[in-house]
Amino acid sequence: MALVGGGGAGNVAGSNPAGLGTLNFIGKHAYGYSGPITDGSGTGSASITVLEFDMPSNAYVVAKLNWISSLSGNSGRFISIEQNSQKIYDGRYDDVAPANTNYIDSILFEPSSHYVVKWGSNTGEIVTLTLVGEVY
Repeated sequence: MALVGGGGAGNVAGSNPAGLGTLNFIGKHAYGYSGPITDGSGTGSASITVLEFDMPSNAYVVAKLNWISSLSGNSGRFISIEQNSQKIYDGRYDDVAPANTNYIDSILFEPSSHYVVKWGSNTGEIVTLTLVGEVY
């Protein structure tokens, strides 16, 4: 299967020259990059949209999500994933060993579904999220 072009909604934070904030397809691969996203006030929950996209009806994606934040220290970070307005993932992590789990090893994005990935922290910081997967 070869899909080309963006698969979803426009960037949630402004212009979108590199596909920031969306899911993009090249051949059998899917990728998305948030770019640096700031939670300046420390919302204490996953409240800032970092990726938002619609899956095409003729494909699904098995992907890995990774993120890194600008803050080092004992602070709670939160991530959630919604599928068609229903939470399918809701987690908290921090950088105190061994609780540093800043990745999702495998997630399946279903056809004809709308996805929103949100992030937040207890303190003001910047996060960058990447999604890389295979299209089926």
